[in-house]
Amino acid sequence: MLGEQNTKTNTLYSLQPHGFLNRTVGATTDISAPSIHMSNPLIGSLDQRILICGDSFTTTASSDLPAAFATNLTMLAHSANKIGLSATVNEFVSAQVVVLGSA
Repeated sequence: MLGEQNTKTNTLYSLQPHGFLNRTVGATTDISAPSIHMSNPLIGSLDQRILICGDSFTTTASSDLPAAFATNLTMLAHSANKIGLSATVNEFVSAQVVVLGSA
């Protein structure tokens, strides 16, 4: 919330966990089907297959999530209405780490 009248601006972050390479990606606008992001592992980053099952907050943060902590990240909406129940369950089963976002 703004305490004064102002135009809305979006902040773009440049995440550089090892100091020189920007690991942010373009924002994902639709996670009703798996949105997969791969990057080279860095010291201290998670290199397991990670699934984030989330909502509009996941979509909003989708440009920064791959840079923040994962080298093999899949983002998927709670509803996952484009891939069906069987494929959704497969995403959960094949992930080594599952993060559930608020609904």
